[in-house]
Amino acid sequence: LTQNEDESAIIEVNKKDIIERLNNQRNNLEAEEEIKLIEEILDPYLIPPSTVEFESHGPLIGKPEILTEEGRIVNGLIRGRRYRYRYQVVFNRAAEVVRFGMSIKTTTGISLAGSFSASGWEKAIQFVDKNTIINVEFLFYCYLNPGIYFMNAGVFGLSNGEECVLHRRADVVAFRVLPIQDNIETETVYLEFEPSVK
Repeated sequence: LTQNEDESAIIEVNKKDIIERLNNQRNNLEAEEEIKLIEEILDPYLIPPSTVEFESHGPLIGKPEILTEEGRIVNGLIRGRRYRYRYQVVFNRAAEVVRFGMSIKTTTGISLAGSFSASGWEKAIQFVDKNTIINVEFLFYCYLNPGIYFMNAGVFGLSNGEECVLHRRADVVAFRVLPIQDNIETETVYLEFEPSVK
């Protein structure tokens, strides 16, 4: 090949590469726009039939709810997005070394995930006075595959030198992860699999 032919070949390869990159960028933008069009929902009929109210030893947990990052109350969630799980607690008597908790489980009772508001006693609220109201919120990413799930809420404190449950509400919230088009993932947890078949 002559020098001019070499340069023409290089230009042609570069042109193809640029076109391919532009097409990929356009496809990615279109995919992002399509995702943005999908909205969460609030289904008033999605109520867990198995809610359990445990005895209170001072605090009382109000009605928990799930919100989008923008503050909309929802129970139809989009896989991969971030949400806020919040509830209010009224302390009818003083409590010591207080932590709050939440968990997510399947409708058959299998625990999938959970969190405390503090990692240990030393990071807990050391004293909560009577008539105090505390708003609790957990940020979480919905890394679950489509289906229905339940959530729990709990308050923990110190009694006779040991941590105990001051109040707990089980299966208090139900939410549905909405169906995904062309979903390849199975089971419960979303791990962003990327299969390669050669």
